[in-house]
Amino acid sequence: MSKRIVARVGSYTNSNNEQKGEYQNIGVILSNDKGEYGLLDPAINLAGILIKQNILAAKENKPQREKVAFSLFEDKPKNDNSYNTNQPYSQPAPQPQQYQQTQQAPPQYQQQPPSPVNGGGFS
Repeated sequence: MSKRIVARVGSYTNSNNEQKGEYQNIGVILSNDKGEYGLLDPAINLAGILIKQNILAAKENKPQREKVAFSLFEDKPKNDNSYNTNQPYSQPAPQPQQYQQTQQAPPQYQQQPPSPVNGGGFS
């Protein structure tokens, strides 16, 4: 079983005029026979998350924070017994693409470039 590490960074109003939270996945907690361990997404800037959370706190008249707040959500199977595949670390790694190697002929020059030896324009 895995748990997603998620930080609330904003809010929005959906088409039904309901206030919803905007969340950023920042990592995952996994477990094996030796215990639990975490993986943080290296592309996530935690200072940026804190800035967004403090902007949200200012809009909601709440105090500023010094640390990033986050929640943990368990990944549970859907009704069709498959795991949620739109979350990080649950998708299979992309397969390498097969590239065709094409032989390209070197460029053909119409004229010879000027030579500095025979006075071809160099001083």
